[in-house]
Amino acid sequence: ATIRQFDLVTNVHVPLIQSPGSAVAMDFHLDNGTLVWSDIALQKILMCKIGNDSVHHHLAVREKCAEGEQSVLLDSNVHTPDGLAVDWVHNLLFWTDGGLDQVNVMDLETRRKRTLFYDGLEEPRAIAVDPQMGLIFWTDWGKEARIERAGMDGQHRTVIVKGERVKWPNGLALDYIDKRVYWADAKVKSIFSCDYWGRDVK
Repeated sequence: ATIRQFDLVTNVHVPLIQSPGSAVAMDFHLDNGTLVWSDIALQKILMCKIGNDSVHHHLAVREKCAEGEQSVLLDSNVHTPDGLAVDWVHNLLFWTDGGLDQVNVMDLETRRKRTLFYDGLEEPRAIAVDPQMGLIFWTDWGKEARIERAGMDGQHRTVIVKGERVKWPNGLALDYIDKRVYWADAKVKSIFSCDYWGRDVK
């Protein structure tokens, strides 16, 4: 698998990091310039510190991450880490595991981790975090597909989208300014959005 970098100005994409397995989810730690990704074939979550200043210099980054500076962040109790999200404010990592049917969190400084949710999950997939609001959102494309929201501490879990409005919710992104959730639905091949409370679905 290859993680690529895309230049929004030149529309050129280049290989950035080579992974021997199957890289699936990816996020960037804005505060310390670290790229974090999951690999479902290796059953690991990995990272490589590429720096904020060198992010555009793909050759330097590629050489750096190929020289063994990739490090394993998590390789135990990991089965299918389909989604992950970095909270760069509180230095936390959230991830879903579709094999274990869990939503988890890890403190990136202490490496302490805990499972936030394991009940009522079928196929947890994508996950996103709003550090300022203290919220996480994730998709579940099991038989009763839905999008859920909870506090980063695991409190106040609620379903915000379900039923006919969602089929196979996959990719997930947040608009921090307008407080909206965007998701891609693989079954109907469309992108939808709603507000943080599940209203105004478009």
